[in-house]
Amino acid sequence: LSGKFNLDSIIDFYLMLNFTQNKDGLVTNQYIAHDESGRWYIVPWDYDKTFSDDNPEGLSNMFITRLVKDYPGFNSLLSEKWSSLRAGPMSDEAVIARIDSDANLLAPYMGYEYALLQPAGWDGDFPSAVAKLKAVVSARLALMDKKFAPRGPVRQ
Repeated sequence: LSGKFNLDSIIDFYLMLNFTQNKDGLVTNQYIAHDESGRWYIVPWDYDKTFSDDNPEGLSNMFITRLVKDYPGFNSLLSEKWSSLRAGPMSDEAVIARIDSDANLLAPYMGYEYALLQPAGWDGDFPSAVAKLKAVVSARLALMDKKFAPRGPVRQ
């Protein structure tokens, strides 16, 4: 299987799908492509419907469910990758700092944006939208920790 598929790409896709909760990404909003070696990988796209908080069990599709269930070592690879990400770019501090940085960059323009077009289904202001995003992302990180944390010896 690893000779035909880029497992790192599939693991990255699966983790991103669950972190962002992009329901459209389950079976659409992705391209399947192959590199020069002929190994297949996933290219996600169209992540405008993300960070819902209505899928606490996570998202998957038939292909990934089968890998999780039947491919030896896949769950360990998932756990290793998640642990590595949590120790760096996906740590609570790093993720919240990124949200703060992006929000600070956008803040001067959001009054104009909200005057032109209020986000669908949202009647709050920009600071409260940022606070909501932080809460949803923090909860999602905690759920991901429960789902993908190592459950035994991890390869070194």
